[in-house]
Amino acid sequence: GGALLTLLLSIYLLRTRLSIKERTMMNQLLKDREELFWQMTETVDDVFWAVSADGSSLLYISPTFETIWGVTCEAAYANPRLFVDGIHPEDRHLRPEALERARTGLQPVEIFYRVPHPDGTQRWIRDNLFPVRDASGAVSRLVGVAEDISEKKQAEDALRDSESKLRTLFNQSPDTIMTVDGKGSILLMNHGISLEPSASRGMQRNSAELLPVNYREDYRRLLALVFASGEVSYLPYQSEDGSWREIRIVPI
Repeated sequence: GGALLTLLLSIYLLRTRLSIKERTMMNQLLKDREELFWQMTETVDDVFWAVSADGSSLLYISPTFETIWGVTCEAAYANPRLFVDGIHPEDRHLRPEALERARTGLQPVEIFYRVPHPDGTQRWIRDNLFPVRDASGAVSRLVGVAEDISEKKQAEDALRDSESKLRTLFNQSPDTIMTVDGKGSILLMNHGISLEPSASRGMQRNSAELLPVNYREDYRRLLALVFASGEVSYLPYQSEDGSWREIRIVPI
C-alpha cells in the first residue's frame, strides 16, 4: 500500500510538473506572439486601430496615426471623435456608415477618404474594417487598418491625366491612326481623315479594306512581315484622288 501510494504521488507530481512546464511554454509563446504583434503595429506605415462595438471608445491606435492625422495618440484616446473629425468634411460621413455596415454585416468593409494634414498636404486613406465576434457570435469590437495610399492615388491621377492627353492627341490627329491584330482587323481607330474619301469608319472592319484594291495584297504581306520581324515598315501608295500617301506600320 505504501509503495502504491508512493507511485501515485510520483505520477501526480510528474504530471503537475509537466503541466506547469506546458503552461510556462504556452505563456512564453503567447508573450512572444504579443511582442511580435506590437512590434508590427508600432513600426509599419499603416494605422492599426480598434474600437468598441458601438464605436464610442477607442481601444487602440498605432503611432502612425500621429504622422497621418497630425494628432497625438493620447489626444485620440481622450477624444475618439478626433479620428473622424480629422477626415475631410466631404468624406467624414463614410466612416460612421462603414462602422455600422461592419457591425451588422458578415464581410469586411473597405472605404476611401481624404485626411487634410496640418502641414497643408492631403492624404488619401484606404480603411479596411473588420468585426470581431465573441463565442456567442456577437460583435465585441471593430478593428481595422488605415493605409496611406496618397502616392498610389497621385500616380493613378497622373496616369489618368496622361491617358486623357494622349486620347485627345490621338483623336485630334489629322492622320488616320489604327491598331490592328495579325489579320489586319481594326481594334482601335481615331477620328482622323479616312484612308480613302469613300471609306466609312473602319471599326470592326479589316484595315486592308480601307486601301485601294491594287495595294491591299502588298499591305497584307507587309503587315505579316512586321508581326514576324518586329521592325517598322512603310508602304507608299496612290489614293483614288491621285494623291500619294504612306502607311507606317509600327509593332507594339
